[in-house]
Amino acid sequence: MRKFFLSAVISLVALITGHTQSKEIRANSDGDFAIRNKSVSLSVIMLGGRIVSFRHGNCEIITQGSEHVNFGSTLWLGPQSNWGWPPYKTLDEEKYQALFSTDSIYLKSQPDTISGFQLTKSIRSDKKANCFVITYT
Repeated sequence: MRKFFLSAVISLVALITGHTQSKEIRANSDGDFAIRNKSVSLSVIMLGGRIVSFRHGNCEIITQGSEHVNFGSTLWLGPQSNWGWPPYKTLDEEKYQALFSTDSIYLKSQPDTISGFQLTKSIRSDKKANCFVITYT
């Protein structure tokens, strides 16, 4: 599996902290969620399964919606020349299904009728390394 830049950034920032408090997963009434691990936290919305916040303490690391229309972090199919613009709505904007475990969130899109793709996104909290492991398939 490929490791994505965001995973590396999250791991690097998380490893710098070295604290030992436990992680937690919280869901709000919209089904969106936040996951915390020591001094880092990550927030995801179900629309597109998009990571909309990554914080080290109180410091926001990624671009916010108020700054750019393509805010946050998500997976787009590549190369872009094969699918054009905008990304497939089912994969990029529609609500993902979510399953939770004690340290992980699993997100799954609906199958896209145009491309034939269906995406899964896994976010796991690694307490020992103070990081999040993100896998897209």
